[in-house]
Amino acid sequence: MTIWAAEIKELEKLYYSNKEQLPGIMKELEQLIKTEDANVVLLYSRRCLEVIITDLCESELNRSRKTEPLKGIIDKLNSEEKVPSNIISSMLSLNSMSIFGTHPKDFDQEQVKPVLNNLAVIIRWYIRFKDLKIISKNQSEEDKIESKDQHDSARGFRKQKTRIILFFTGLILVVFVISVIVFNNIGDRGKNNLNNQNELEKTIAIMPFRNLSNDSTQAYFCDGIMEEILNNLQRVNEFTVRSRTSTEQYRTTTKIPETIGKELNVNYLIEGSVGKEDNNLKIWVNLINVKTNKSIWSNDYTREMKQIFSLQSEIAKEIAAGLKTILSPEELIQIDKKLTNNLDAYNYYLLGNDYYRRSYEKQNIENAANMYLRSIEADPNFTLAYVRLSLCYSSLHWFDYNPDKDRLAKSKEAIDMALKIDSDIPEAHLALAFYYYWGFLNYSKALEEVSIAQKNLSNNSECFFAKGNIYRRAGEWTLAKENYMRAVELEPSSSLMVYNLAETLSLLCEYEEAEKYYKQALLLNPTLTEAIWQKSFMYLKWKGNTNQARETMAEAFQYKECRSDPKLIEFNILLDIYDKDYRKALSDLSSNNYDFVNYHLYFNSKSLLYARIYSLLEIHEKAKGYYDSSTVAIDSLILNNPDDPRLYSALGIAYAGLGQKEKAVNDGRKAVELMPVNQEAYRGASRLEDLARIYVMV
Repeated sequence: MTIWAAEIKELEKLYYSNKEQLPGIMKELEQLIKTEDANVVLLYSRRCLEVIITDLCESELNRSRKTEPLKGIIDKLNSEEKVPSNIISSMLSLNSMSIFGTHPKDFDQEQVKPVLNNLAVIIRWYIRFKDLKIISKNQSEEDKIESKDQHDSARGFRKQKTRIILFFTGLILVVFVISVIVFNNIGDRGKNNLNNQNELEKTIAIMPFRNLSNDSTQAYFCDGIMEEILNNLQRVNEFTVRSRTSTEQYRTTTKIPETIGKELNVNYLIEGSVGKEDNNLKIWVNLINVKTNKSIWSNDYTREMKQIFSLQSEIAKEIAAGLKTILSPEELIQIDKKLTNNLDAYNYYLLGNDYYRRSYEKQNIENAANMYLRSIEADPNFTLAYVRLSLCYSSLHWFDYNPDKDRLAKSKEAIDMALKIDSDIPEAHLALAFYYYWGFLNYSKALEEVSIAQKNLSNNSECFFAKGNIYRRAGEWTLAKENYMRAVELEPSSSLMVYNLAETLSLLCEYEEAEKYYKQALLLNPTLTEAIWQKSFMYLKWKGNTNQARETMAEAFQYKECRSDPKLIEFNILLDIYDKDYRKALSDLSSNNYDFVNYHLYFNSKSLLYARIYSLLEIHEKAKGYYDSSTVAIDSLILNNPDDPRLYSALGIAYAGLGQKEKAVNDGRKAVELMPVNQEAYRGASRLEDLARIYVMV
């Protein structure tokens, strides 16, 4: 018996009760319920969806489907509100996941279950929809007959009706005037009630705590206490708590609470300070209503260092009491959980957090991993240290372009240990989501784990941000946009979240909205190089000229870190090429010191850029020399990274420049095979673009 036997039984019921009324879809469904092969199940699930979508395209959009992709029609049915949004969601999910059936490969058999569940939901809706359409059509015919029968008799009553209508019109006018007056008063009261409700919403931001100790290196310890209080408050469903990244910009601010509250869109601020000397600890916490700029609760705590763990829970519970919030038993259990009882383990854990947040550079992530390992050595039952260690290993696999399967094994081992110690820890499920996403592009499993994490982290922006990332990689742009929107609502001051929303809007060709969010991201962080690069590139797609792209680059190059970023240097040179100013492009390239652009989406080398420019200048001998040296350099990189599709794209371009058509096309195709668009829409699309370029060149 298959693991999806229960789901098949539901579909069998639908088949036997509807096979006569809907022969087209039931023919495909018949094949589905007879097989036990997972790929065949997915294949016929998709065919069932195709039958339904094709019919809806003709009946609701008034056109034939032809060869148009399913997703495009589903999006159109959604935008024109022809199909309920919950059914659209099931259609998009089925369409995305059933692709495994058309391209058989290894995948998790559990993925069959949600596909079949979604199919059952869609078919049940479709059956009701068809019935409604038949009723509607029959009713329309009846209305026409009834209208004809009544036409003659109606004329006799018209004069009498006219007198009655005039009388009632006057009466209705009087009633309308009175109603306007009454409802305006009610509306005003309603607006006041709504404003009061907004004021009562428990939206909170925690300011960076001040370090009162004489040792400036203790700042990480101070930040760690602030963050653990933040994490505890995020476990309360009634609270919406801004992340640390949102408030970091206010570390040295002189702005008043009211101003900060407006900028962060919160009603309450928490400020505090930490003093640590030898074995003594002193913490002060203050809760402020930003509408009044007044403190509504504050407290001083003097404890021994060994009491730090219980103190963090105590502070969170007292803040909840200050906001008149009754905590549920489940919330109390989560808040009362101690990270560890070992001070050395806690200290190493905080140091690890400090390294991990600095950047995605390999050195910082490796330093963080070492700190977490020391933390676990001091306390083998420290669950969050295992969770963070897992994220380090998954990050090294994803961001370092020399992926090591051993890192993924270590990542899973760390998560398994965390869940063995505490099976209810939501952060472990969020880390497990990244393990499936970053490690295997297993989007359905990743989304399942995020959903589990959200049960105890319902207002955590990181959960929505993770879902946005996963949906975008899966090519579900609209779902990605919705989740990024929610993340930004919760974290309006996170430049990274705002930037990713902007990038997704640009992918959807919603350029005006994208521009707005790019500007917001760069106001929050003017040196966010990916936002600068993507915003500049968007102007080329949108406006078709280089003017605004150059303006964006000029603003960025005011900052030293931007002037030394290879990706931005390369893009500035590409702008010269697009403007056909090849001599300037050559000059700019010669004056910059870098060898490769080793970016997540693509790989390019300085020698390939030289070859391109000399080719455009028609200095063919030099172009050939640079293309030739590029093939040698890229071939050597492939020896160490045989599964990196970006390298094969670059090698194909180099061979195309040399006129070696067969090698060029083979390498371009190899890149697409290694990263097909149905496996990863984002990077897969880049490989298709590179293959298109190769075909043009040869």
